[in-house]
Amino acid sequence: MPTANLKFVEAYRAAHPIQAHALRMALEEAGIRVIIENEALQGAIGDVPPGWSSAPRLLVEESQLSAAREIIGRADHGKSFDLRRTQSEPTRCLACDAIMAEAETACPKCGWSYEPDDSAKPL
Repeated sequence: MPTANLKFVEAYRAAHPIQAHALRMALEEAGIRVIIENEALQGAIGDVPPGWSSAPRLLVEESQLSAAREIIGRADHGKSFDLRRTQSEPTRCLACDAIMAEAETACPKCGWSYEPDDSAKPL
């Protein structure tokens, strides 16, 4: 089945790339296709504040989410690391570095937002 027709959803956020790849291998051994998102951000940590938003995300097909989480639970052996609870740095705008509240979707200083701009025209 082509990947374009599949819906991938987040199954887990890893503490670091090593954990992400260990879990990826466990999932792939069980026949579950995995995409690791944010992996490239780990090399840019000097520019991107480390934390929940830059953690490697394991994405799986929506239909395999329950099975994937069960495998992750067994493979991780309770070694998960919740970056949301340990992140001491405030959330910052990726465009201007202004501090943003967690609930804000647009930067109060420059207006940047991670949400799609409906007025943008496709290329």
